Amino acid sequence: MLTLSKPTASISNIKGLIGSSLVAIAASTISIGALTDSASAISLIGNRTSATNISGSISAYSSNLIDTIDKLIAIQFTTPSTEPLGYLLNSVSIRVGNYRTTAGESIFLTITDNSNLTSPGSDLPTLSLSTPTSNTVGVKDLTFTSSSSSPTTFAPNTTYWLLIGAGNASTSFNWVSNDDPGATYTSITPTGIGSLGPLGYQESSDGGGVYGSLTNQFSTSASTQLSTFNIDVTPVPFEFEASGGIAILGGLFVANKLRKRMQKNKIDN
Repeated sequence: MLTLSKPTASISNIKGLIGSSLVAIAASTISIGALTDSASAISLIGNRTSATNISGSISAYSSNLIDTIDKLIAIQFTTPSTEPLGYLLNSVSIRVGNYRTTAGESIFLTITDNSNLTSPGSDLPTLSLSTPTSNTVGVKDLTFTSSSSSPTTFAPNTTYWLLIGAGNASTSFNWVSNDDPGATYTSITPTGIGSLGPLGYQESSDGGGVYGSLTNQFSTSASTQLSTFNIDVTPVPFEFEASGGIAILGGLFVANKLRKRMQKNKIDN
């Protein structure tokens, strides 16, 4: 009488398949980690220099005053064309004075596209920034951090706008510049891997209806006050290929199926 036996998989074969899958996962993890480490945060554009003393009175600094909800200041900038997938936004930093979140004040800060060409366009769809707190009126640096769950990527060779104003009608604050007080008010032109747009700094006094070149608030003989800011990004050089990860998951699925089949064979036999 012919006896048919159920096909079995050797333990060594199953261990080998599982082992090779785990090795592939480890290699993939190392590879992804290397890609992450190779991309470091850099300044896309900005002029916020280090300050030896940023705890003094606002009177010791020149600045642009934002004291009504209709007052807006915008900065046009263009990304370089060096990275194929663009630049991942990390944070936006500005230097301010006379600003307290503990008193109910808030700063409206957003980044828009250049769809209007001569003025800020539409907010970037995935933009989500933290709201830093301030409990004193002295000069300080504020950093608005991009949400990791809602990343924003700047496309290469593309123009955008940084737009800042008062978050509510009770807010009044000074957007501090890098100018030396009492000197020549020589503003520090923004630098970085990106560039200041041809329209540079613009301001609106009617809530964004009309924009014009930013004017000096303190002296008709002084140059325009270029308020401080810095946009910090991480270059995104290329897209991670997911097919390798799918193959690894497939290998683990097969290994799991073989392991279950071997266990079943032991029970049946």
